[in-house]
Amino acid sequence: MDRFLYLAGLLVVLWLPCTANAEAVVPKINGVIQQQLEAFRKNDFKTAYGFAHSGIKGQFALPDFERMVRRGFPQMLRPGAVEFGEIRNEGGNAAVQATLTGEDGSRSAYLYLLEMEGGEWRITGVVPLETGPSESLV
Repeated sequence: MDRFLYLAGLLVVLWLPCTANAEAVVPKINGVIQQQLEAFRKNDFKTAYGFAHSGIKGQFALPDFERMVRRGFPQMLRPGAVEFGEIRNEGGNAAVQATLTGEDGSRSAYLYLLEMEGGEWRITGVVPLETGPSESLV
């Protein structure tokens, strides 16, 4: 019995830092997305572009990035509210569902993909989703 309690205690001690670390990442990841959306609201594409991963920047110069967002993701330009779903964090890569509610009440769900780069979370991609916010996607 003592051996079981020792092993159970050891597992809890080893598991807690992982949980705390995972929970500490949530506001950082959501914050990057929020900050980019806030930059879009202000029509500040230069700041919004700063939250993109270097891989995105390699594919799109700033004017092309702006054009891509305006044409492909117009709902992101003026969302009224943002709801975040569960985050799946795999070390230096993460995925999170975000549901945007427009000023007109329309809702759009996206899967944001992020990667650590230079010690900061950067957005590597955004995928439009056809599902409602209650469905787990990550």
